[in-house]
Amino acid sequence: MHRRLPWPMIVTVASVSLVGLAITAAPIIPERAKLPEELVSMSELTQLTLELRLLPEELRSAGVREEEVRRQIKTMLADAGMEVVAADERQIPGLRVAIEAGLERDLPDIVSLAVFIDIVQKVRVERLDRSLLLPTATVTHHEPKRLDQLDQAVRDFVGFTVRRFIDMQRLTRGKQ
Repeated sequence: MHRRLPWPMIVTVASVSLVGLAITAAPIIPERAKLPEELVSMSELTQLTLELRLLPEELRSAGVREEEVRRQIKTMLADAGMEVVAADERQIPGLRVAIEAGLERDLPDIVSLAVFIDIVQKVRVERLDRSLLLPTATVTHHEPKRLDQLDQAVRDFVGFTVRRFIDMQRLTRGKQ
């Protein structure tokens, strides 16, 4: 014996199926999703100043040289279309790079290594009715490393962190 399906059930199943198809076919992130203001502050960066904070003694003792770190950062930024310029009164946004290292008390051959990149620029603080030079976004990377691997680890960490900054900055293109 052949049993017929009732029309209301067919319509319900078809409706649920169509809604499910529409949901899965829709983009996950809307085309015009609003970027976080931290990312928006990184948009349209073509020129930057570069401030490299003084390297800790642990890094200098391991052979890390500030000029090599500065050259690595400048090259990576140039390859991404951003020019490093001297600081002047034009208030060009800048990168403030700090590399920190701390010996672990319980593990004498292990160093906690961290790289911080702040995008520093002039911003208006309405509450104070003043413009201030402040970090508007920060990119970091940190993890423990062996003391005998410190020189190479700094190059790797700086490269990784600068690439993250460049990737984040690229996300802003055409999406302010």
